[in-house]
Amino acid sequence: MMNLSLLSKHSSLYKAVLASYAVAIVAIIIFVLALIKLPAWIIELLGVLQIILAFITVVMILRTRRVFHKIGQVSKAVQGGDFHERIVGHSEGGEVKDVINSFNDAIDVNDAFVREATLAMKASSEGRYYRKIILTGLNGLHRKSAIGINKAIDVMASHANNAKNSMGEVERMLEETKNGVS
Repeated sequence: MMNLSLLSKHSSLYKAVLASYAVAIVAIIIFVLALIKLPAWIIELLGVLQIILAFITVVMILRTRRVFHKIGQVSKAVQGGDFHERIVGHSEGGEVKDVINSFNDAIDVNDAFVREATLAMKASSEGRYYRKIILTGLNGLHRKSAIGINKAIDVMASHANNAKNSMGEVERMLEETKNGVS
């Protein structure tokens, strides 16, 4: 007896491919059995099996199609700036599950980068230059961009500090001038 739990680890796409192969194999068997003139009931039974396998193929393809439809919906939401959407509640396994997980992970990284950059820039606009983008989990262009933004915040902090020192110097000179005139 076939272990059905083994099939549950695989995607609907994989199951559809297996069922398609089985349909083709059964068709070949039916053809060969018809050539050697086996009883009609055996050929009819195999024909029923072929119909069942074809139905399973269609069902599995439709399940995979729903996943791709959901990927399209979530992609449009992310393109529109909504990083809250994810693909959840699926029962896929195998390569389709890997694609879904990678897709969700990509959204997570982009969401983290956008949130971190927004918080860092908001803080620096308020004169709080200590709040920078946390680099943990950022790779590639995200990391390079975050490092660049953090360096820009350092430059802004330096400029703000220089301006503060210059203002203090101007105030001191004005005070000296005021005291010298009186």
